[in-house]
Amino acid sequence: MSRRYPDRPLIGVGAILFAVELDRVLLIRRAAPPAQGLWSIPGGLVELGEGLERACRREAQEEVGLQVELQQVAKLVERIIPDAAGEVEYHYLIADFWGIAPTDVEPIASSDASAARWVPLAEIPELPTTRGLPRAIERALCLARGEQPDSPLLECFVGVSG
Repeated sequence: MSRRYPDRPLIGVGAILFAVELDRVLLIRRAAPPAQGLWSIPGGLVELGEGLERACRREAQEEVGLQVELQQVAKLVERIIPDAAGEVEYHYLIADFWGIAPTDVEPIASSDASAARWVPLAEIPELPTTRGLPRAIERALCLARGEQPDSPLLECFVGVSG
């Protein structure tokens, strides 16, 4: 099935990966639409017969070359992007997991990423990111610290990509 103009929503995953100190997060710059050129987290589509967590680990390996251990779902995102005529061009349901990634291995951008790097949390507001990414990272950080997040688990975005 095509990603553009699908006949049903596509299921995706994302990996919110922190350094062990919880002071940095691993971000990638998207190399393809939607949201091309924006900073986001490693992720992609779930393959037939593949579980969500397994798909997320696979995508992290493919996009940044890291073996990661994931914890729990930090955020669920519904993203619907219509074209100029109002037809649904993209429709994703995305489960973002959080985890800790090794920082002794430098991430290498590949697959759908044009760049990959560890970003200090304080720098995230300055970056052009995909819509809702700072809130998702904040929610995941609360979970990583053992705190109760104050933002909702599910967030829906309808409209422009990003």
